[in-house]
Amino acid sequence: MSRALIRYEPGDDGIAVITLDDPPANAYSYEMMKALDAAILEARMDDGVHALVLRGAGEKFFCAGADIRMLSTATPSSGRSRAAPRPPSPRRSRSSASCSNSSSNRKTRAKASPPTSRSASRSSRAARGA
Repeated sequence: MSRALIRYEPGDDGIAVITLDDPPANAYSYEMMKALDAAILEARMDDGVHALVLRGAGEKFFCAGADIRMLSTATPSSGRSRAAPRPPSPRRSRSSASCSNSSSNRKTRAKASPPTSRSASRSSRAARGA
């Protein structure tokens, strides 16, 4: 059986304590994040809890950051290992008809609207000789 990485202790005074318990560094891993999420959800659903204290076990660190060993094998899709590659995501492709229609619409709108920027106004005055 694996050791609990998070300890959740609801107090009688309305203050719950969540402890990251993987000394000395309390580096977080995928498993720790799942356990932390579960502990926070448990505190959130407990009507007797009004505040949370988050602390780290051990004497050196609260939390040194990510567990580098875990990061070397983790992927965004699994969060655990690179053993199973993620299938490629389908990409949207635009048809040439929709591209040409949208660009012609932009040209029509540009011709129909008067210049609004200062540089456009200056260039029109310069062209008129003002």
